[in-house]
Amino acid sequence: MSESETIGGQAVIEGVMMRTPHTYTVAVRTPSGDITVRKNTYSSLTRRYKFLNLPLIRGFLILIETLYIGISALSYSGEVALQAESGSAPTEERKTTFRDKLSLIMALVFAFAFGIVLFTLVPYFLSELFQNKLQLTRDSVSFNVIAGLIRVFIFLVYLFLITRMKDIQRVFEYHGAEHKSIHVLEAHKPLSVENAQHYSTKHPRCGTSFLLVVLLAAICIYIVFDSVMTVFLGSRPTLLFRILSHIAILPFIAGTAFEFIKWSGKFHAGHKWVRLITLPGHWLQKITTREPSADQLEVAFAALKEALKLEKNEFSLDLFPSVPRD
Repeated sequence: MSESETIGGQAVIEGVMMRTPHTYTVAVRTPSGDITVRKNTYSSLTRRYKFLNLPLIRGFLILIETLYIGISALSYSGEVALQAESGSAPTEERKTTFRDKLSLIMALVFAFAFGIVLFTLVPYFLSELFQNKLQLTRDSVSFNVIAGLIRVFIFLVYLFLITRMKDIQRVFEYHGAEHKSIHVLEAHKPLSVENAQHYSTKHPRCGTSFLLVVLLAAICIYIVFDSVMTVFLGSRPTLLFRILSHIAILPFIAGTAFEFIKWSGKFHAGHKWVRLITLPGHWLQKITTREPSADQLEVAFAALKEALKLEKNEFSLDLFPSVPRD
């Protein structure tokens, strides 16, 4: 993976988080109209330990780290909003305490547990129920196809429901700003609002596309896994066995989805057939991205410029030396 392919981001409350190989920054627009930026250094485990950067292994670790950093960025943007309401000035630099880290870890554990309940337990019990009610053959294919379709349905309903929230619409606009700013950077053009207007709010390496790939990959991988287990055990796996074993191989599924997204992002621009197979992810991004305003693009560029500057100053790594940033 090239260094430039590791540049990504996330929309937060009235702002954008941008991440480079060793840093991440969070830029937030305050109610007064100013942009406040928090700068952080962070070295991934996949960089510190080479064996963790192997294909199919690195994907799950990067996902966990991305969730951790994302929750931290959301927490900071929330702090800025609360401080602005109370009339105090937001702080750009604040040392992360043990309590902060513990809170982030607990939030990550809760999010993972909630995901297991919503996307594993609920679909599996419903799939088992449907098979019994409809008197379907209780084979690995039908069980996992039904469970997989239920997962996708839950995911789409969740996206539909949150789009009804006014605040989320703003977040989706910042999501679009994040994508546009990265498009400009990858095109080696000056980081400006004018240049960003020519690019799409969709991006092949988007987290929304990643989640869809995870859901679809899970159907295929679980069918193969359960079929092999049926042969090995001599009988159809029980529901409890399926739940526990499928949770256990989630890192492999996440790793597979990560490699696909990385590969598609690399070849998306030059191959029509790659664009074709990634269309579902782009369709989904029509829900999670909106056209940003010039003010929102300025916030995204502020985060990106500071992240690139910090990367160069602290780690002597100039990822896009040909791009004028100011």
